[in-house]
Amino acid sequence: MKKKIDVDSWSRKSHYEYFQTFDCPMFSITFPVRVDALYRYARENGLSFFAVCLFVLLKALNEVPQFRQRVEDGDVWEYESVDALVPVLAAAGEFSQIVVEYRDSLSGFLEHALPLIQAAKGEPARANPCHRTDIAVFSCLPWMPFTQVASAYRSFRGQYLPLIHWGKMGPDASGRLMMSVAVQANYVLVDGVCVGNFYKNIEYLCSRF
Repeated sequence: MKKKIDVDSWSRKSHYEYFQTFDCPMFSITFPVRVDALYRYARENGLSFFAVCLFVLLKALNEVPQFRQRVEDGDVWEYESVDALVPVLAAAGEFSQIVVEYRDSLSGFLEHALPLIQAAKGEPARANPCHRTDIAVFSCLPWMPFTQVASAYRSFRGQYLPLIHWGKMGPDASGRLMMSVAVQANYVLVDGVCVGNFYKNIEYLCSRF
């Protein structure tokens, strides 16, 4: 489900029109997130930390309306929810991309996501040229921490899908377990306030475990 936004009465109209003139309206922000409780919960319950992280990030993103907005054929639409396009490491060391649907509860999400993830691990690696607009793109880089991420684009113009990366966990100077999260988004629809709300949502969800 999606609803059309009336651009003429939209509070973001001026920014929308301004950033549409940019050759590259994309921006990237990286921040650390504390994941002690989240990791402990996954370990104690025998859950995939990858899948639990994906749930938290997808839920946090869906709670920010701007990350669910897209420009389609010159009109602005807001989806009720968006799903995740995420790579899964396959047997040969390459990756397969799968679409994981959004679920509001962790149990419902894992029931849906885990069979898809397990199946992708055992199949030949394949790219998924998904042409849906009601998705966000996620990617896990568990081998390294990072301070910045840049992704590949066919074209900067018309790229409205948020890209979310999360990296290797590690303790900070105080011994807290931290994990890098990078967000790439389009100023046409999203700005720093939206990313700040996404960050607050992640912190809140992680603290609830």
